[in-house]
Amino acid sequence: MAEWRVTVDRGKRKIVVHNYVDGVLADATSVVLRDSSSTWGIRRTDTGATVVPAGTAVPRKSTGVYEYVFRPPELGIQYEAAVEVTQTSGEVDRQTFYIDVPAVRLPTDAYITEQDIYDVVPWAQSMLLTGYGQQDLSKILLAARRWLDEQILARSGDSYAAVEEYLERGGLLVDPAVRRASVYYALSLICQAQITEAGDRFDTLAEQFLRQSREAVRNLTARIDTNHDGYADLVVSCRSSRITRA
Repeated sequence: MAEWRVTVDRGKRKIVVHNYVDGVLADATSVVLRDSSSTWGIRRTDTGATVVPAGTAVPRKSTGVYEYVFRPPELGIQYEAAVEVTQTSGEVDRQTFYIDVPAVRLPTDAYITEQDIYDVVPWAQSMLLTGYGQQDLSKILLAARRWLDEQILARSGDSYAAVEEYLERGGLLVDPAVRRASVYYALSLICQAQITEAGDRFDTLAEQFLRQSREAVRNLTARIDTNHDGYADLVVSCRSSRITRA
């Protein structure tokens, strides 16, 4: 007799399916995200919009165990997911369930300061920040932090949920490489805000700094302190998308 159960763990981010045959974990023929009408795999409950298409595979992790890491496109809302399991006997069963994704607390501290911008790009003070109030600049510095967090998370694979939690808690160790990537992205935003027409110098500079920020991220090794002892316990290589324990 085949039976299975589905759970959602790690902050409502990972869908885990355990499949049993006669009480023992056993592989199914397929495990996919699909509703009864084959229209969606995961959808928003507020708008009905599909966020994960029907037929998306839930990867096999081990015998009878399947896991799918859900990366919600928007936080603070509810999603509905449907898991379809096809047994080797041909029997097909399906479960639908809801995933409540809480709104993430936005960071209150940026990874860089105004002085960091001048240290990395000395001529920025006279050329780029004219007319910027401290409040506007603070918003940009926080936006640079959120952008860098997203870049690291995009390379975190199955550890996405855990890394996200560590970053939210301020676990990233801010070294020169982190500052450099953040500064370039912040400067791209500052330039974008000052573009008056396509092709002007701020348009060119915005593109230049955005390229530099992306290149800096490609070469970044994000060192994360998971227990706030001042030392890196987790390392995310953005070049190889590998995660190692330090």
